[in-house]
Amino acid sequence: MRKFTMLLVLVILITLAGCGGGGKGESSEAYRYLKSKGYSNIKRQDEVVRYVLNKEVLTRMPDMLEWGLMEGIDPANYLGKTIVVERFTATGSIAIEGEFMTSVFLTDGKPIGGVETVLDSKAEGVFTWDGMFSLEGKAMQEITGKSFEEWQRDWLRKPQSR
Repeated sequence: MRKFTMLLVLVILITLAGCGGGGKGESSEAYRYLKSKGYSNIKRQDEVVRYVLNKEVLTRMPDMLEWGLMEGIDPANYLGKTIVVERFTATGSIAIEGEFMTSVFLTDGKPIGGVETVLDSKAEGVFTWDGMFSLEGKAMQEITGKSFEEWQRDWLRKPQSR
């Protein structure tokens, strides 16, 4: 009986040790994606968002803005797919000084793009269009050559948004 108890304790300890994972997310595809983009001090946040991309998502804020900031990504190619958004804090942005929030969008376990967001303690988690940038550090106006209002009007006219 004593050997069985010791064996059971050993199995439990090994299981618990394997589940620890360090909590930083260094092994995730999203983490490696950000590392490959040159970011540093990358720390995974607990929040993970999952949704099926549809036209409604593409017409609400901040989702439409995030998808609009992902250069070279056509959201129409991902309609009906499950999107996982992993969030991290990091440093090393071209557009944002100091620490910022970054969101990496994945489908089928592979990163497809992401955005950077200014961390503003006064904003209480509210993201504004002028505080979001592409992973290349570009604002919407730099990407599209349009004001936010012009971009939003055109975006809402696109087939994937109707």
